[in-house]
Amino acid sequence: MFGLSNDVVMVFGVTGVVVLILIILFMSYYRTIITIANFAYPNAKLKAIGTPFINREQLLELLESRSVSEVLSKIEGEGYKIENGNIEYSLDKNLIGQMKTLTNSMPEGVRPLFDAYLTKFDVNQLKKIIRMKNRGVEKDEILRKVLPVKNLTSELISDLADAKDVETMVSMLKETYFNDAFKTEEHNGFLELMLDKYAYEKLRSATLKVDVDVARAVSMFVGRYADIMNLKILIRSRKMGYSSDVLETFLVGKGREMAEWKLHEMSLATNIQEIISETEGTTYATPLKEALPEYEKTGSVYHLEAVLDRHMLKMVSGLASEYGLTAGTPIRFAVAKEYENRNINAVIKGISEGLSPEKIKPLLITEDAL
Repeated sequence: MFGLSNDVVMVFGVTGVVVLILIILFMSYYRTIITIANFAYPNAKLKAIGTPFINREQLLELLESRSVSEVLSKIEGEGYKIENGNIEYSLDKNLIGQMKTLTNSMPEGVRPLFDAYLTKFDVNQLKKIIRMKNRGVEKDEILRKVLPVKNLTSELISDLADAKDVETMVSMLKETYFNDAFKTEEHNGFLELMLDKYAYEKLRSATLKVDVDVARAVSMFVGRYADIMNLKILIRSRKMGYSSDVLETFLVGKGREMAEWKLHEMSLATNIQEIISETEGTTYATPLKEALPEYEKTGSVYHLEAVLDRHMLKMVSGLASEYGLTAGTPIRFAVAKEYENRNINAVIKGISEGLSPEKIKPLLITEDAL
């Protein structure tokens, strides 16, 4: 060929292949470096803010407080601001504000996940309105207690607060961004489950919108989220005596460890003990079995749900270790901040009711045992 010997042609060919491989490797490495660089500043800010009140030592210090005012003084030292003594509202406002800031600070490649995660807070505030409307709470009080998030705007909150009843609220919501929550056949009394499923489906959709560099971390998180959500639905629904048909309607589909067929089998369980037995072979089996005696003693599913929450916190902490330079850190921050908010509320409520630290501890979600 062109007067070149076969050996020379072969050398050129091999050299070309090597160069091509090096270019591919370089581009892959370059993409990884760019991804890490994009996360560097926002992750540094998240680590600086921290999540102190899922930490064992700081929670124990909080539990030593002798009064609610002492608790408030300690949390204000960590950046929390309580407005006009309205504790729950202020804590929720702080949490929602941090979630919005987190979302806006994220690289575009992972932002769909956190944008979808904000839907959970929309739903939480919607559930507040539903509960208050069911209790006959007046509009002014609803407006004082409910916060706008993303698609739940101040204007929509006002309109919903004007509704004469929950049925009217649902009709109004069907004309908004939340219409997808009500596409399935309505089940009276199950609105909160419908909204929770809607929020999860936004998360699941987000897994298809993130960059390939963060896709594995996002998929692991959303899969685990599905498992834990399904287990909570199964446990609560069986406790309340819902039929298997109704129960399956609200399950969110396969997750990280539990396939559709397994979820179907679990939905047929006649009691909570059978549901827990069906988790054998998963990472959820041991913590649930350890919490089962407390459930059998008290009849409360809270202890079962709490071990699942601790499992979730442990999982996102693992993601933060494995993917600490990219999506793992903000995923952990988002989940941990929610648990931190719950912990602070639990400590304040417990102290205000005169409970001892030992009575409050089981209510807290921490990385390490208290």
